Amino acid sequence: MGCLAGLGFVVGTVLFFVDMPGPVFGGVFWAASVWVFMRWGRERRERQAAEIARQTTPEALAGRLLPLSTRGRQKVVGEQYYPHALASVIAGRPVGRVGDWERALRISVCLVPEPANPHDPNAIAVKATVGGGGVCIGYLPREDAVRYQPPLRALGEVGFVGLCDAGIVEGPGGYSVFLHLAPPDECVLQNEPRAATRLLPERSCALTAEGQHQDVLARYHLLQPLWATIHPGTVERGKYAGEPTIEVRFDGDLAGVLSASQGARYRHLLAVTREGVGCVEAQVYEGSHGREARVYLPKVD
Repeated sequence: MGCLAGLGFVVGTVLFFVDMPGPVFGGVFWAASVWVFMRWGRERRERQAAEIARQTTPEALAGRLLPLSTRGRQKVVGEQYYPHALASVIAGRPVGRVGDWERALRISVCLVPEPANPHDPNAIAVKATVGGGGVCIGYLPREDAVRYQPPLRALGEVGFVGLCDAGIVEGPGGYSVFLHLAPPDECVLQNEPRAATRLLPERSCALTAEGQHQDVLARYHLLQPLWATIHPGTVERGKYAGEPTIEVRFDGDLAGVLSASQGARYRHLLAVTREGVGCVEAQVYEGSHGREARVYLPKVD
């Protein structure tokens, strides 16, 4: 329509220099061109407003959000098609540059399979959580979406939607999104998280005193991640008996403690958690003297 208005203006200009009745017809073409241009501009603004509303209006999520393991990194594609959604999520907050991953704006996103997607029945939308819903800011790459289909669809069948952390960075081509997400066979944890502050799983830390809690460790699958909680505790035996440390519980039951030195190193984490209790990822594995366990804690240096 914009081209039509331009063409009418050109024709009107040519006719203006033609003998009568050229100027009359030229005026008519000019007036028509102005009307067409104004209508085209109004429709363009209406389409843009509708697109902004479509991208920024949260969609209801069909299930309860269940946090997934964040011990990994996963790329996202298609962010360039959702500029308004990204702008509404960022809301003027600073974001890091591409390559400076530590300064990325951290948000929560849910992963939603779209079996009715006309372009790809294996598509998995990445939706930023807003209020009680989500706005789409991209998709998993096709080859990765196929691999994540089984665990995410299994969650959907029991009423859950997978939730994970994401980072937003800015580069020459605009905003990019990446996920803190474990591989498909490790992303779903074997228990539900407790109501506590979730901490980033950046460093592995072995437990001690697991030998006294083999009955607790025996309840969980080997090498499959699970949720644990950390609490103030004390070293029970040995040279450092009585020293303050951190104890680790699986579903409320004591599974082991950190050594005195590790407890001193990480104890300040409890100060930034809700009511002094943190929720962390853990793993049980077979050791030389029975089952052992490790937890994943934020970097402290």
